[in-house]
Amino acid sequence: MGAAGQLLCAVVMGSPGSGKHTLCLLITRHFALKKFSSGDLLRDNIKRGTQAGVLAWPFMKRGALIRDNIMTPLTLQELEHLAPCSWLLSGFPRNLPQAEALERAYQTHLVLHLNVPFEAIMQRPSDRWVHPPSGRVYDVVFNPPKVVGVDDLTGEPLTGEARG
Repeated sequence: MGAAGQLLCAVVMGSPGSGKHTLCLLITRHFALKKFSSGDLLRDNIKRGTQAGVLAWPFMKRGALIRDNIMTPLTLQELEHLAPCSWLLSGFPRNLPQAEALERAYQTHLVLHLNVPFEAIMQRPSDRWVHPPSGRVYDVVFNPPKVVGVDDLTGEPLTGEARG
């Protein structure tokens, strides 16, 4: 809950690799917000073989943005589950039609836009390791795993897969 017991609906925007995921994790550790990542939502739907996941997979495989007619309803439907909670949304919206759809469905109280230099964004994917089953992200500079290439919690191997 935000001030005076009201819900807070917030969005973190920025280019892929700008640090949205890391910032959301830091914020949700200190405030009573549910983190909601469009990338996590997509990966989960692909893993479960849902219709949205099947439709999204070809786009994700080639690193393209997911079409609005897939991403918008999927995200808004998932946000319905968080309606009684304050939430922090990462990775959505990515364009004006998505932002307008979000604003029609929910009153957004705060939008943070991360303006990161292009050179820094280009370096980050090479510094990033991911534990695919959980979505945990490690960074060799800011958040390295205890053992290189190994997930801290499970001991399973990490991949160099980028996160959006």
